[in-house]
Amino acid sequence: MPYWVQPDHPGGNWIESAYDPPMEMSLERPYLLGQELTEDYKASLSKVLRVKKPRKKSGPPDMIQDGGSAIWIVRKLVKDKLEDLEPGRHEFLPIHVKRDDDSADYGIYYRVLLRQFLDAINVDKTEFKSGFGLEAAERDLFTPFLSKQGKRTLKSEVIKSHHLWRGAKENSVFDVFCSDELAQFINDERLKGWDLWPCETS
Repeated sequence: MPYWVQPDHPGGNWIESAYDPPMEMSLERPYLLGQELTEDYKASLSKVLRVKKPRKKSGPPDMIQDGGSAIWIVRKLVKDKLEDLEPGRHEFLPIHVKRDDDSADYGIYYRVLLRQFLDAINVDKTEFKSGFGLEAAERDLFTPFLSKQGKRTLKSEVIKSHHLWRGAKENSVFDVFCSDELAQFINDERLKGWDLWPCETS
């Protein structure tokens, strides 16, 4: 089954972070929305991510969320798996992760420039805050009800052969989903940072 990717607040595998130097929202916007980026634009992005003290002795999670966006900053192991599963579909930009007080250096992670948008939500079989169906989806900007126990259904023909993608409509472009195969890899490797909410298929 596919999954809706959420930051792992329940497991304590979430960390507060900030770019160094800070990035203005006007600069971040094209990147956050998954737009095509010029080489000059990519060169202007901050190259360092400062994190607060990790909640666990093992250090920062393997997947770090960029604020509340659909951008994930991941370790090389995750990057390599995505390149293996979906060669050429994603772009990765290296970023150096350090403690905010310079007391620790966690090495190079990678921004995942996720520009794969799939209109995969079956609105008639997905629970939104306003209920089920197209009217409820439109009212809630196509983002499913924010509950792990909520009912979410994705179109199997649309997501076939895809492993990491965003929604395609309204606010759902900030919703990230992954395949069962990618989720299994995350679980098998005991990687931290994602809370995976199951979705049904139709």
